[in-house]
Amino acid sequence: MIKNKGLELIYSDYGPYSLYRKKFVTRKQSNKIRSLLVNKRKFEQLKTLIDLYQSGKLDEAQAEAQKLLKQFPDDLTCLNILGVVLGGKGQTEEAIKIYQKALQINENSPETHFNMGSVLHRLGKNNEARISYEKAISIKPDFLNAHFNLGLVYQNIQSYKKAVESYQKAIELKPDFHEAIGAMGTALQAQGELDEAIEHYKKALAIQPDARNHYNLAAGLRNKGALDESIEQYENCLLYTSDAADEGLGVDLGGRRII
Repeated sequence: MIKNKGLELIYSDYGPYSLYRKKFVTRKQSNKIRSLLVNKRKFEQLKTLIDLYQSGKLDEAQAEAQKLLKQFPDDLTCLNILGVVLGGKGQTEEAIKIYQKALQINENSPETHFNMGSVLHRLGKNNEARISYEKAISIKPDFLNAHFNLGLVYQNIQSYKKAVESYQKAIELKPDFHEAIGAMGTALQAQGELDEAIEHYKKALAIQPDARNHYNLAAGLRNKGALDESIEQYENCLLYTSDAADEGLGVDLGGRRII
């Protein structure tokens, strides 16, 4: 979230014409107001940029981000949004360069480490992605999506115990995080804990029905020998269109990707 703390307070303190009333406003106060007005314009431009991205207008979003960076070359929010846009266009190497630049400006930005991890994750560079997610968590221990994506990475490398630990942390932070609950079920099933896995699929479906967890529940029940129940869940899965089944596969500004 982009914050613009204190802007309204300055307006109420000085009024819209105070810059021209030199006898009432010190040079320091005048500079402060000018700076806040610049920040207000930047905030409005960033909002436009975010709207373009969220509307799927990636080419326009890229052009707007690059224009903004000419004015504010060290702005982390703009750099991160540009990186996400480039990643969304499949220009992953360019996105990585943008995140590297952002980390040179501020190496303690958890969002940048997370976004870097998300790109590396999609490229299949699991170990590098793990390092980025862990760095994000070390800076911001309650980074929900970083814990979740770290679980996905551990699951990719078949480190199921650590995957479960990461999913569990995400669920502790957000008890109704149905994606994490369902993913934890798959990690448990991979460890042979079929009954617990089935319970997790059911819990996830109780929170938010989706094709993925119906399918996983059907597979779990089939493995358990409960064929009638399994068929019912497969039929439930077919009620969802392909678009609905893929709803969780997009990347948002936070970079979360359900795979």
